[in-house]
Amino acid sequence: MRLRTTVLVTTLLLAPVAWTAARATTILRLPVEEMAAQADLVVRADVTRVAVVADPDDERRISTRVSLRVRQVFKGHATAPTVTITLLGGSTGRWTLAVPGTPRFTEGEDVVLFLHATERGFKPSGLWLGKYAVRRDAATGRARVSRVPAGGALLSKEAGVLVEEEAVSHADDDLDLDDLVRRVRAGATAGGAR
Repeated sequence: MRLRTTVLVTTLLLAPVAWTAARATTILRLPVEEMAAQADLVVRADVTRVAVVADPDDERRISTRVSLRVRQVFKGHATAPTVTITLLGGSTGRWTLAVPGTPRFTEGEDVVLFLHATERGFKPSGLWLGKYAVRRDAATGRARVSRVPAGGALLSKEAGVLVEEEAVSHADDDLDLDDLVRRVRAGATAGGAR
């Protein structure tokens, strides 16, 4: 009886730790050039459709399909004028599956995406760090890009050591579109074609 009580108490004490670890997302922040070197495809695209899909066998397994019309390719080869990415998570009305770090998309949005190829299609590189929203600067009229944080713990390299970032804002999170494109092309050239 004493052993059973000890196991039960230990399980109850460790359950919150295991739950926290199971749902945590850690993202490594890389410079734009390094992200470009590692990406298979970097595109500017319009979000044409966002559809939440529940698994027919388990309605709690939710994914979001994002359809994109490719405007420009900065690295790699888009084999069609449209690309569809599937992300884990979404909301069906009855169920919501929230995955920290997963970027969010809105129909009509103009985006720059760093994508890597998987067996199941393209995924954003670095989760939300691989998505930039494009907007016009009201003062200058120039196109700018910015990232929208979507959760997860951020790590960066400082002197070769991984450290957790305290501030979410970073110089690479808000850039002139032309500067981003220049840096993507520099990174793609330095990293070689994938």
